[in-house]
Amino acid sequence: MKLYEVSNFIRKIINIVIGIVVVISIYIYVQPIATQFIASVQPEKGPEIPYKMNKINFTIDPGFNLSLAGTRINYLGNPNSQWENLDTKTLMVYEYNFSSVEDIDYTPKAKQVALQLGYDDLNQRDNAEVSNKYIWIKNGLIFEIDKISKKMVQVPQQTNFASYKQYLSSGNFLTLESPKPYVMSFLNATGKFNETELKELELEPQFIKFESNNLVESNNIAAELSYVKVFRKLSNLKVVSKRYEFPQIYFYVSSLRPEIETNFKNYRFMHFKVNKLNYTPAFQSYEFALRPLPDVVNDLKQGNFIISDIKFVGEAFAATPDPATTKVQTITFDSFELGYYDNYEETINNEFVQPIYIFKGTVELETGNRGRITVYTSAINPIFIN
Repeated sequence: MKLYEVSNFIRKIINIVIGIVVVISIYIYVQPIATQFIASVQPEKGPEIPYKMNKINFTIDPGFNLSLAGTRINYLGNPNSQWENLDTKTLMVYEYNFSSVEDIDYTPKAKQVALQLGYDDLNQRDNAEVSNKYIWIKNGLIFEIDKISKKMVQVPQQTNFASYKQYLSSGNFLTLESPKPYVMSFLNATGKFNETELKELELEPQFIKFESNNLVESNNIAAELSYVKVFRKLSNLKVVSKRYEFPQIYFYVSSLRPEIETNFKNYRFMHFKVNKLNYTPAFQSYEFALRPLPDVVNDLKQGNFIISDIKFVGEAFAATPDPATTKVQTITFDSFELGYYDNYEETINNEFVQPIYIFKGTVELETGNRGRITVYTSAINPIFIN
């Protein structure tokens, strides 16, 4: 190859290299701009939603279906910062699983449960052959096991506890924790909870006493009864019922006079478990996005919530004010928590156990009555709701 031919060949190679460098430089400079432009003119693609569930169906208690027209609704706190400080922005949704129901349909099992509560064969009034219920009656108490629903309830034959006042005394609840060991011991004895499930339970004791044969709130030292709410947990959050103060499991623990040997026991235990192993299909690793707290608070101020309890000052239990005559003047919400709503009595309408926001605060009626209020609202982002 002659010298000028070599020179031309080298020149061509250099031109090709320069061209490649120029093209690469232009691409590096133009590509981000082009990508940004395309993204600006095309609609943003939303999250893939492989599954939608039914909207949670809150059942309104007639006693709490109050008109909030004209009510001033306040919220204490900053929902934006509170939302940022939440530990989680997504939660599991659970489904009911009736296959894990424990058999208490046959008499030996029912008798075993009754014996744990102090009933024997002489106290039995019905063996479920006709009415589908096992019933025992003793010392003014009635214990019932429903063969169909598996519900177990023990309540006084009367509608109030005044007839038991003679057996009670104050001063036996030395601390706020005093009723808890009794409840945990009894729950353990039922054999219906394993060790892990027992540790997951959350107990909230409330202390009450008699005044003129009416039950009123009390401190632990002056209390004659302790009403203990027992909450099971899902995703480490409390599972609440239609009425917050009336959970699936509760106890009345008595503060008895020392000479009384038989403790008064009131026991309510629901029948089925929630299936933790068979999660509903959902977005992002079986989790549903939560509705941002600021959005929920905006709805809250418009009265978009379900009242789950109203308790006025001095009263031991939730009131049932007449919706026709009760006018709510002011509601001020001062706290909130995430929980799960389980309306176990209407599982046909609520096939899933869904996360909710639980708001608590003060309430004032136009009559001047004041107290505490608890309300629920859904926590699921609407994009996951049918």
